[in-house]
Amino acid sequence: MRYALNCDREKIEVNNSKEEAICPTCGKVVYGRKGKIVSPYWTHSNIFDCDMWSEPITQWHLDWQNQFPKEYQEVTMIDYETGEKHRADIRLPNGTVIEIQNSPIGIDEIESREKFYGKENMIWVLNGANLAKDCNIKYTRYDLTKFYITIWIPCGTYKTVINYDEYYCLPAFYDSQTYQEIVDDPNFIREYEANGVTMSLYFSDPAVLNYVADLVENEIKNLLQAKYGNRVFEELLFDFKVTIHKEYEGETNRLNFEKKRWRKFIDRMDKTILFDNLNGLSKNHLYRYPKKHIVEKNRFVRQVLVDKKWPY
Repeated sequence: MRYALNCDREKIEVNNSKEEAICPTCGKVVYGRKGKIVSPYWTHSNIFDCDMWSEPITQWHLDWQNQFPKEYQEVTMIDYETGEKHRADIRLPNGTVIEIQNSPIGIDEIESREKFYGKENMIWVLNGANLAKDCNIKYTRYDLTKFYITIWIPCGTYKTVINYDEYYCLPAFYDSQTYQEIVDDPNFIREYEANGVTMSLYFSDPAVLNYVADLVENEIKNLLQAKYGNRVFEELLFDFKVTIHKEYEGETNRLNFEKKRWRKFIDRMDKTILFDNLNGLSKNHLYRYPKKHIVEKNRFVRQVLVDKKWPY
């Protein structure tokens, strides 16, 4: 325990061994311990901390807590329905709790902490040097290319077509089973519609383009034929096109997270997870798992202090 209360109910750290103060969680007397190796801490007379979730204080803990005002560090929280009390490593005024985790933790305790601390918002910050020391962040260079299909619906005036509606096809296409099959494809990214007569469908893998182009062409042809009949079908098809595009845009880096000797309890954490001290990761950055995002550490601290919606 880093902080206790003096006689004026002020949060204080240990100055000298054997000095006395009051535990902010249970209200009992605690005693200072200060040596040359471990960080100074307060201990109860029976040795056991009144908070079963308490862990030894490390310099890494202190460095993280010190990025926040003192009043937000080691805050006692109470469940007034059950009377249960625990000290959060960091608790912000907006209710967000940040747990600084340096050592392995059991599944039951993960669930208990998330239930207790996570009523408003909770973020885990894990020390990768201990909990993922054989894992690595790597960047792979790859070509950045857009793969998409563009559909042009016939538009204009047609001599043999009575009351031709150029805006009929795309809404009808959206309602088709073919369209649903396309958007359910794991390689589908997004669609873009322009002017009600042109649509582009974007994919991550070029291997599906020819297959999807055939699906789209057959579906649109069937819609036109069913709506306007066989005798005008050829005239409409003159302006109907399905085109495949592969546009090279340059090169970029792809982020990869290599798991080695992975601690499975991490995947049982439901709340936001940020790794610090990962191999291949700058000291100024955090890795958000499993979202595969790199977060600037200083920016994260600024945002959680002012933004109730983090993470976004």
